[in-house]
Amino acid sequence: MQAKSKQLKTRGVAIEDLLIEGAKMRNVRSAEWLMSRVIAALRSGAEISQPVREFLAGALELAIASPNCAGAALGLVPPKARPGSNMGGRAVKIGLFLEARRKEGLPLKSSRSDGAFALAASKFNMSESGIERAWARYREMKKPIDEAIEAMEKQGYFK
Repeated sequence: MQAKSKQLKTRGVAIEDLLIEGAKMRNVRSAEWLMSRVIAALRSGAEISQPVREFLAGALELAIASPNCAGAALGLVPPKARPGSNMGGRAVKIGLFLEARRKEGLPLKSSRSDGAFALAASKFNMSESGIERAWARYREMKKPIDEAIEAMEKQGYFK
């Protein structure tokens, strides 16, 4: 059992390292996931690991030195910020929007035009089928991270 705990902790660190590297390379999806975990840890009072603290310290130093580059320093701006070039980030925004609507009790699809997909389509100026594809990408991206985080929480990694 202890070996499994060590494996989960190692996987958690590996995921964290991947997210940090992704943020350094200005991969917006990685940066958003990393920042969401940091925000959750700050709000809950959980400990933030040394590699994440080092990344944030360096990014904040860059942001202070050059405020116009703050988003890039945190990895939240892609290298070439062109409209529509960051579909992964858009899928995360759409996914978070749809999750919030589901928590409010709104169905994803409805025979009437009042489902969460229809609402998101009008908000993000996309077709409902585009929203469905973004939702599928969001769930695909989120699943392994959520599983790893859940396993780490069960093992007390964030306490």
